Amino acid sequence: MDTVFQNVAENLLAYMVTAVSLVLIAFLLRHWRALGGWIKAKKGAAEAEQQNKLQALLWAKALEAYIYAESAFVELEGSDKLTKALWYVSDKLKQLGISFSAEEIRAAIEKAWYEYEGKDKKNTLR
Repeated sequence: MDTVFQNVAENLLAYMVTAVSLVLIAFLLRHWRALGGWIKAKKGAAEAEQQNKLQALLWAKALEAYIYAESAFVELEGSDKLTKALWYVSDKLKQLGISFSAEEIRAAIEKAWYEYEGKDKKNTLR
């Protein structure tokens, strides 16, 4: 009698495992696209946040480079100061293992120049 009960219990357990597996597979197949979309959205959000952090770092280094070039190289003209600022930002970013194109770095430095000069002019008008 024990062997019959044992056989029935083993078969019942095997059927239950099979049924649960089938339900799980059906659930995954039904929601696969939604799961893929969710993963893609999370990955996109993480990449966007990382890009925002890198842009903020570039902006901070560009402003730092502009102020450094203006104060350390008073005797130089604008294009030479810009070159010094470009080298400064490139070196600092290289030390951190971050790379931006020369155009992006130049744009950030020029933006810093425009914003800093604009703030300076607003303060002197008051």
